[in-house]
Amino acid sequence: YDGVLQNYKSLEELRKAERFAKDHLKTNPPNRDYFLAQLGIVRRLRDDEEGAREAFEEILSQVDKNPGRVYPITRLFQEQQLFREALEAFERAEKQNPNLMFHYQKAQIYGELGDIEKVYEELLILVEKQPAYLQNIRGLLAQSLSDDPDDPTNVFLKEQILRRIQESNDAVFTELLVWVFIQESNFKGAFRQLRGLDMREDKQQREIFEFGMTCMRNEEYAVAEMSFDYIVSKGNVSPAYIPAQIGLLKAKNQQLFGAQRID
Repeated sequence: YDGVLQNYKSLEELRKAERFAKDHLKTNPPNRDYFLAQLGIVRRLRDDEEGAREAFEEILSQVDKNPGRVYPITRLFQEQQLFREALEAFERAEKQNPNLMFHYQKAQIYGELGDIEKVYEELLILVEKQPAYLQNIRGLLAQSLSDDPDDPTNVFLKEQILRRIQESNDAVFTELLVWVFIQESNFKGAFRQLRGLDMREDKQQREIFEFGMTCMRNEEYAVAEMSFDYIVSKGNVSPAYIPAQIGLLKAKNQQLFGAQRID
């Protein structure tokens, strides 16, 4: 079936392709969704968008009745490169059952469509609802993030994160912004965010100590000194007080006697 249909498409014999798809649709009820998708694709190639939507709608309407059908239906749409329809299926399922969340899947589809801003929006919604996904989200963001702080996608992402920090003061967004700054080698900006977070959340300087060590590994000794000095200023009530004193001496020595990588 697939080979014959592809030949019709290649030869631009789209009427024959449509009849061929319709015939299989009638004679193969168990695979109805697949042949409906093929019929919709052919109609779209013929610039018959209304007919294409009719075919796709028959598939999508199943999600309205049973949101659990979203999984095989979106898999079918994505296999056929019908990304817009897959997005619509996810959105309908979420509407029918608010307990379902497909932000991660929608972000991946927006990535296929090249809409990076929508990718970021979906991932930020996800990390707000499910902070445990932060590490996975960093991995996805790393695929499109630049090390140039003035890159338009970086600027957009930082604006979106800052807006959410101002609206909710959620620590997970500050942690994400710190990570973005580190990717851009903006260690001073990262330190300012971490210091503010530590003051608000009483993190006991754990993150700042780890950040100071990251600065040392990246030969950002001045910022490492700022980080360790902040911890030392808290006194011996800080669990990181003693290691921070050692780190502070090393950071100062590196600046005085020459940059030598610290492991």
